Amino acid sequence: MSKNYWWVNHNKSFEAESSGNFIWSPKTSSDGKRNESYLNLARTRPGDVVFSYARSRVQAVGVVTRACTDRTSPHIDNRGGQNWAAQGFFVEVEWVPLTNPLNQRDHMELLLPLLPVEHSPLQGSGKSNQNSYLAAVSEAFADALLGLIDHANVGVSEEVADRLDEIDAEEETIDPSIEVDPVGGTMRRQVGLAR
Repeated sequence: MSKNYWWVNHNKSFEAESSGNFIWSPKTSSDGKRNESYLNLARTRPGDVVFSYARSRVQAVGVVTRACTDRTSPHIDNRGGQNWAAQGFFVEVEWVPLTNPLNQRDHMELLLPLLPVEHSPLQGSGKSNQNSYLAAVSEAFADALLGLIDHANVGVSEEVADRLDEIDAEEETIDPSIEVDPVGGTMRRQVGLAR
């Protein structure tokens, strides 16, 4: 199965999610509408790579270790009083924290042409897109970003590669068919164990 690359815009959830090795989102926006960046959690797969953005910097690089599950918010009291639903998408991610967080705004000449046209995690200025929680990014973007990260944080790519190697053949495998109800945002998937 091919690897996907993601960018997560943490806000107040950064501390809980980075220390707890996960990402979590509600299934829909607070007004009950479909939110593509929330539905992206259901599209992650073990072995996917996630770039963690918080405090105006890339703070960590992570590897998805388990398939997305339906779970009550692990940090429901830490959402700053926002009107979040209790149930949502939960993805386990093993993070490699950066000793020197990267300011992507200093490198937008390189990164901007590699960003997705739709559902971009960043604005043209390099600031985060406030409407995006988890966004897909291209392999070219990931390669460029990892190069910049490695320049200031020697060995991060090797640590990420080690994490990828640790995901063994007995990990959960997912049938690629995902059904998402566009109104309710519910997800059903076939999960089986590879043995």
